[in-house]
Amino acid sequence: MNRRETVQRLLDGALALFLTEGTAAVTIDQIVERADIAKGSFYRYARDKADLVEQIMAPVGEQVTAALEHCEQALLRAHKDTLAATYLQLAAELSMVVANHAKPVLLYLQEMRSPPDAARRSIHALGEQLTTRAIRLTEIARDA
Repeated sequence: MNRRETVQRLLDGALALFLTEGTAAVTIDQIVERADIAKGSFYRYARDKADLVEQIMAPVGEQVTAALEHCEQALLRAHKDTLAATYLQLAAELSMVVANHAKPVLLYLQEMRSPPDAARRSIHALGEQLTTRAIRLTEIARDA
């Protein structure tokens, strides 16, 4: 099995466990058992559980950030009569994130309701970014 396959098994196994048990309850032992790898191998691919969650959430965060950036740039050029179209484009881009990364998005929705901890650090960072950027987009649109 090559590195890419091992990483994918690790991420898929961890994600399945996180969705059913929650990030706080899942242990590294459970993750490596689910992925069918040795515990020592886990640390070749992730520093800890928080790093694994971060790897799972990275594509979602990158695509959400890009969608919000596209919207901000479009709003900076928009007029009152084009604001709705700009927000429709944002909705389309965000819906693609959900379509392409449904399980990590479900993990975000599940874990964002829980208090921040080390394993949820990247999830809560994404939530903070969404809040901050949504406020920024609203301010730009208001001033258009």
